[in-house]
Amino acid sequence: MTTSQKPVKATDNLVLNNGTTTVPLKAGQANVIKAKAGEHYRITSRKEGKDQLLDNVIVKRVGDDLQLQYADGTQLILSNYYNEANADEACDLTLPGKDGKDYKVNGQNSSGTDLGDGTTLVYAHGDHDALLSMAPGDNALHNSLAGISGTELSYIPSTSMMDRLAGINPWWIAGGVAAVGGGVGAAIAMDDGSSTPAAQNNIVAGSVVAGPVRPENDLYVDLYQGNGTTKIGTGKISDNGTFSINVGSYTGAVIAKLHSGPDADYMDETTGKATNLTANLMAVGVANTGTLTMNINVLTTVAATKAGADHAGASTTVVTTTAATQCNAAVASAFGLTDLIGSDIVTTIDASGNANANYDPTVLSAAEKYGAALAALSGLDSLGSQQDTIDALTAPHALVIKGSTGRLSSSALTDVIEGAQAVAISQPSSAATLVKIISNSNQQLSNFVSIDDIASGNVLNVSNQASTTITGTTVSGATVSLNIGGDHIVTAIVSGTTWSYSLTPDDISAMAQGGDIVTATATLSGGATAVTTRSLYVDTIAPNVTVTQTALGNNPTPVISGTADAGATVSVVIAGATYSSVATGGVWSIDTATAKPVNGTLDLNANGSNSVSVTTTDWAGNTSKATETFVIDTQVMTPSLSLDVDSGNGSDNGSDKLSNTSLINVSGLESGATWQYRAEGGSSWSDGSGNSFNLGGEDGAKTVEVRQTDV
Repeated sequence: MTTSQKPVKATDNLVLNNGTTTVPLKAGQANVIKAKAGEHYRITSRKEGKDQLLDNVIVKRVGDDLQLQYADGTQLILSNYYNEANADEACDLTLPGKDGKDYKVNGQNSSGTDLGDGTTLVYAHGDHDALLSMAPGDNALHNSLAGISGTELSYIPSTSMMDRLAGINPWWIAGGVAAVGGGVGAAIAMDDGSSTPAAQNNIVAGSVVAGPVRPENDLYVDLYQGNGTTKIGTGKISDNGTFSINVGSYTGAVIAKLHSGPDADYMDETTGKATNLTANLMAVGVANTGTLTMNINVLTTVAATKAGADHAGASTTVVTTTAATQCNAAVASAFGLTDLIGSDIVTTIDASGNANANYDPTVLSAAEKYGAALAALSGLDSLGSQQDTIDALTAPHALVIKGSTGRLSSSALTDVIEGAQAVAISQPSSAATLVKIISNSNQQLSNFVSIDDIASGNVLNVSNQASTTITGTTVSGATVSLNIGGDHIVTAIVSGTTWSYSLTPDDISAMAQGGDIVTATATLSGGATAVTTRSLYVDTIAPNVTVTQTALGNNPTPVISGTADAGATVSVVIAGATYSSVATGGVWSIDTATAKPVNGTLDLNANGSNSVSVTTTDWAGNTSKATETFVIDTQVMTPSLSLDVDSGNGSDNGSDKLSNTSLINVSGLESGATWQYRAEGGSSWSDGSGNSFNLGGEDGAKTVEVRQTDV
C-alpha cells in the first residue's frame, strides 16, 4: 500500500518534562538528553492553553538508548535509558496511547520488532498515514506498521512468543500466512526441513574528530542512503569518539550525519577548552560486504557536501558511489592527504586538552598529517566558527574538484595557513611547525614546476625577510615567473632544472601581514604553462612587550609582571637569575618567591635599586626587549621629636625639655611618608602633617610618641 502525507509542521513550545523540571526541545531538530534513574519523562507541547503529549511518534531501542522520532521532524534520544530504567530508582516515559489513554515505556517492555539495522521498534502511535510517511525505504519498519488497520495506529509489542501466537487461525499453522496480532511484525517460520540463508550484517564503523571527543559527549550519528532521507541505521558515539552500526544487507552510498545535544562534546585544539559541537558534520562512503570505515570531521563534511549531501534532509543531488569516492579523494588530495575516511587520525592534543604524546610532527605519519590539517582548521574556526569554516571551504570556487583531484583557491590556502598560525594561542611551541606542515601539505603541485620551503618553516619574519631566496624546480628549457602577494610579478633565475629568486623590500611590501601565497608559473619550451602555489605566513612586525613593575615597594621577593603578545615566550633577567614564562592572554608574570630560574641565582638588593630586562619572542621568531628599574625598601627611619621653644636651662646640651608652648617639631621624616602621633599612651593615633603638631592640654609632664610609614 502506498500512502502520501503532507509534511507536518514543526511543533512550537516543545518541552521535555522529567517530573521536576522542564527542558526546552528544538522542534524539527535532533535533541539528546542523558536519562537519569528516578525521572519520569513526558514530551509535551502547548495547545489551546494546555500541555498535551506530543503524538505521531515512533519509538526505537538503539543499544541502551531510547530514540523517539516525531512526524514533525523532531527527534529525541534519551541516552543510556535502558540502563537507568532498570536501576533501583527506575525511570519511565509516558506517551500518548490508543483511545486517549497513556502508554508507558520502561525497562520491562523493551521487546519489539528487530528492524535489521541494530534497532528495535518498541512502540508507535499516531495518525496511520503520518507514521507510514516516516518510513520511506525502511521496509522492516514499514511492514511492522502497515498491517495495522484504522486511522489511529498503535503498535504495542507482545511480551512473549505465546502472546504473538495467541488467536492465530489454525489454517496459518497448516502453512498459510497471517499477520501477527497487534502488528508485531515478527516472522515465524515452520520447520519444513528447508534452510534459511544467514542474514547479511554489513557494518559502518568509524570515529569522530571535531577536536578530540570527550567521554562526556552526547553525540550520535544517523546513516542514510544516498538520497539523504532513507535511514539505514543510527548509533551513539562512544566515550572515545568511535561508533559501529549494523546496516544489515545494505550496500551502496552511505551518508553519515552527526548530531549533538547540549553537552560539551570535544576539546577545541586552538583554545584547549571543552566545546559543544554546533556545526553540521557529515561524511559519505560506500558500503560493501563487510565493514565500511568512516571518519567524520570538517574535511569529510566538505567532501560530503561536494558529493551532494545535505545535513538538513534530502540530498541536493543523490549521492552516488562514484561521487562519494571521487569527492573523498579530491578533498584528500587538496590537503595533501592519502585517505579521508579510512585513515587513522592523531590529534595534536588529547581529550583532556593536553599535548598529545602520540603526536610527533618530526615523524609526520599519515595519521599525524591528518591531525595537523584538522588542527589548522580548528585555528580557522577560532576566527569565526566551525560551521563558518565548512561554509567557506564549500563555497563556489574555494575548492575546485575535477574527478578525484581537488585544488584549493588562493583565498582558501590563505585561510588555512591563517588557521595554522592561530593555533599559536594555545600551542605556541608547535605553531611554527604546524604552519610548515600545512604549507607543505597544501602546496598545489605540478609535474613541471615546484616551490621549495620558503625561509624558515615557510614563515617570513623580521630577521629573515631581507635575506630570503625562494627556490624551486622546473623542467629544462622553461622560464619561471613568480606572483608575490597577488599582483606583484617578478622573474626568477633559471639554471638547468632549478630556479631561484631573492626577495627585495618591494616584494616584502607587496605581501600582506598574515597568510599569503606565492605562485610560480613555468612557461615550457613549447609555449604551454604550468602553475604551482605555496602558502606562507608573513609576520614582520616586532612583538609588544612591557614591564609593569611598581617603581618602589617593600616586598623583598616581588612579583615581576608585564604584557606581551598572546602566546609569546618571555625571558626575564633580574639580579643574576633568568626566568622563562609565556604570555597567557597577553599577560606574563614571575613570582620571585616561588619561581625557579632556568639559569643563575637570584640576588636582589633588598634595600636599593634593581633592574629587570625582558625579551619576548613571538611564534614567528620576532623579538622585542624592555627594561625597567625598581627599588626595594624594607627599612624605615625612626622619627625624632623636639620642642619648638626650649628654655635651654638644663645641662643636656642646652635643652631641659621645658617649654612655654605646646608646639612639637618632628624630624627624620622620609619623603612621601605618612606619620601619626599620640600622647600619654592613648588608644588612638592622630594623623600628622607637615613637620610639627600642637600637643595642647594642661601644663605638666607629657609623654609623646610619633610613628611613620614610608611609601
